[in-house]
Amino acid sequence: MFDASAEIMWIRTLEGSVNDLHPIEVSLGYDGKIYNGKLKILDDTTSFDLTGRMEGNRLVLHEIDKQGLHTGYLIGALEDDRFTGQWWSRDMSRSNDIRLIESGLVVLKTFKPVMRILEGTAGNEPFDCILMVEATGTISGTWQRENECVRLLGHCEDMLCAKMELVVSEGELTGTRILLIEDNDKTFKVDIKNALAPQYGEVRVVKEVNLHLQAKSNYSFIIDFTYPEIEDGGFSTWINAKFVDWYDTTLNAFSEDQLTGPEGRWSQTASGWLDVFLYTDHLISGLITYYNPERHNYTREYFIYSTDDARELKLADLSKKNTNLMAELQNEIHIDGVDSNAFKYPVLTKSGFFVCTVFDAVEGDYSTMVSYDAVEKVVKRKGFFTKLEE
Repeated sequence: MFDASAEIMWIRTLEGSVNDLHPIEVSLGYDGKIYNGKLKILDDTTSFDLTGRMEGNRLVLHEIDKQGLHTGYLIGALEDDRFTGQWWSRDMSRSNDIRLIESGLVVLKTFKPVMRILEGTAGNEPFDCILMVEATGTISGTWQRENECVRLLGHCEDMLCAKMELVVSEGELTGTRILLIEDNDKTFKVDIKNALAPQYGEVRVVKEVNLHLQAKSNYSFIIDFTYPEIEDGGFSTWINAKFVDWYDTTLNAFSEDQLTGPEGRWSQTASGWLDVFLYTDHLISGLITYYNPERHNYTREYFIYSTDDARELKLADLSKKNTNLMAELQNEIHIDGVDSNAFKYPVLTKSGFFVCTVFDAVEGDYSTMVSYDAVEKVVKRKGFFTKLEE
């Protein structure tokens, strides 16, 4: 790491992850002028040398592979027992988030990825939400309001996710910040920071489900998927089969197109994840998203899963004979400048169908709600609406 003549002031081992999912280890030493170390990808045998200096308040480390080639940079803040920053490719065209904390600290062993179902109120607002707490830097979820279901994005403000900050992605409260602060193991204080009408309240954790993560990274690629291990009606087995099929297909494509040398360093990435909009004793519904940023490619699937029947339902299973539920949903959508036929992904919520378009890397997506009353004439009534509430 250093020449034998160097007077080393300290050496630390830091553990953490790339994009909150892929485990790495960094050994780092300092001789008063220069930082030297090694980066190891823990699910592979790949390692890199690191060397650099402080530039202002940022630590800039050059990453060197075993052939002595400059492959990228680690740039970020080194503070006490942690490093927060980004890995950048040599040409600065690609980046991935890096979070590291000194090896052995208790917080590394106590955080676990979970799906949390929360129920309660904040002022006059019902606050029923489903959160996917994948990592301290990655939270997504859905919030079932009185007349709409909206998506949430956020992060933890501490290493144990006892304090979470969320942002509403769509609907009437787009951009609104929400703070969740743990009161005890089963309750959180809620602070909805709506500029017009701030709301405060409390929610309780009614269910927690572990998240399953499958991830692989090496010199040239990063691939991962995550989903909740919901055992009801065989759901976990069913969703795992979907993700494994995508994972294997993508991994084979990466292997065939794999670049070597600095140009290939983490040049291929792909992620798959799931958002749950409805979870009752009988039905689970949501969106599956697969993302390959290098190809600016998002693909989606919606799903409606019956835990009673242990199978996926199609829209036809919810429709009366000789009717087209998808066409009826599209007929109810009226958004200026957006073709209603672009809305192809309907999922169930407690208040209606949440329907969205495919995600575009530049423009994002469009979403809207269609009430069950609006399409009542084509929906099979027998038992359907009851199962949404139980």
